[in-house]
Amino acid sequence: MYPEIDIKKTGECISKLMKQKGITVKDVQQRLMLGSVQSVYHWLNGLSLPSVDNLYALSDMLNVSMDDLICGNRQNKKVQKTDILYLNSLLDAEIDFDKNNFNKKYRDIDRLQSYCNKIISIEVA
Repeated sequence: MYPEIDIKKTGECISKLMKQKGITVKDVQQRLMLGSVQSVYHWLNGLSLPSVDNLYALSDMLNVSMDDLICGNRQNKKVQKTDILYLNSLLDAEIDFDKNNFNKKYRDIDRLQSYCNKIISIEVA
């Protein structure tokens, strides 16, 4: 089965994010330079989806990724920040235990910890 977008849930998601950010339909219309507010209402009511260009601009306006705006049946493969923090704490313990032994294991752990720290900074940003 291939992933499908749920237009209704996507509209609900966009609406929820707009309310959280205090952004009105008129704000979206003006920012995206739409001819009227009708398109935005169609998105919010699940009658249509924004074009890729409008989705990109909308994600910027709402300060979320395009993936966060679209709802569908795809399995969520996003790594949770708590999982990364837990893994990072385990790596810290392993490095403390083995910090005087600069072998391949230490270098691999150090690389993995650097990778985790980069992901944490991206997720938090």
